[in-house]
Amino acid sequence: MTLGQTRIVFRLLFLLPIGVLGLALLGIGLSRLVAELSGRITPDGTLSGFGTLMVSLLPLGAFGLIFWLVVRRPQKLPRPEPDALAPESSVGIWRHAEDLEIEGLRDSADRLGLEIEGRSPSAALSLVRKDRWRFGYLVALIVVLIATWVAPPTIENGGLALTPINAGLAVFGTWLGLYLLLLTLPISTRRIEFRPEHNALVLSDGRRSRRFGLSRLKFLEVRLRSESTRDSEIQQARATRHHPALIGWFEVEDRGLCSFRLIDGPREKDRNRAENHRKDLQLIAERIARSFGVETGLPPKADQESVPYE
Repeated sequence: MTLGQTRIVFRLLFLLPIGVLGLALLGIGLSRLVAELSGRITPDGTLSGFGTLMVSLLPLGAFGLIFWLVVRRPQKLPRPEPDALAPESSVGIWRHAEDLEIEGLRDSADRLGLEIEGRSPSAALSLVRKDRWRFGYLVALIVVLIATWVAPPTIENGGLALTPINAGLAVFGTWLGLYLLLLTLPISTRRIEFRPEHNALVLSDGRRSRRFGLSRLKFLEVRLRSESTRDSEIQQARATRHHPALIGWFEVEDRGLCSFRLIDGPREKDRNRAENHRKDLQLIAERIARSFGVETGLPPKADQESVPYE
């Protein structure tokens, strides 16, 4: 899974109880309405089948609206077609492999949490960012499962009593455990590979892969980006984190220069620490740019606030 897909899954898990409530009310409303129309039951003081259907529209409508806000990914222009970014030929453009000096970049890469590989069988240079196991969340997951499944507050004869409170705790523990499980697992791996023999730059994120023409790469920019966890759909204010991002500017057919996010540094609440990470990533970008004969920084007349394609 990519980082963007993981965020969508997190938000959909947040919406899961609303969707389940809406579907439950919809099912109850339909069954009561059918029973009322067939004469098996008569309307009493409780909510009628039609009324239950109307009530179910509230959580279902909220679920659908927030789902649309979560999933949609607005961008100023549609993503370029793959053919417009593909390698133009199979001619290699690698000049001086020695200029990269991979060993001299490892310290900077380590501080960024990146792995740097040189002269592998498939690529002359690779930058890899791997997620790590988060064992603190794993401990929290085990505690939640024990508290809600193994040791509920109501026990009968040393065993689990089938009571509403136990069922509710089990459902709540499962729902909360899904969050903790996602936080625990190393979900995403992002890799960029420079393959000059094939005139290709390959960007892999999870199972998704995109291939660029390496000769189309014109600029390498390192930008310090800010990311707020304020959700636009619920407007809940939270902390802002900063991280450096390596952005490639590619010459796209009939579009000119377009920017794509290649790889990120670690996210930090402290802006000064994020600035130090930016300097490390800038050092790596300058070394790579010098070896491939491309420029660093923002292209002339480019929009500094433009959002790069993911």
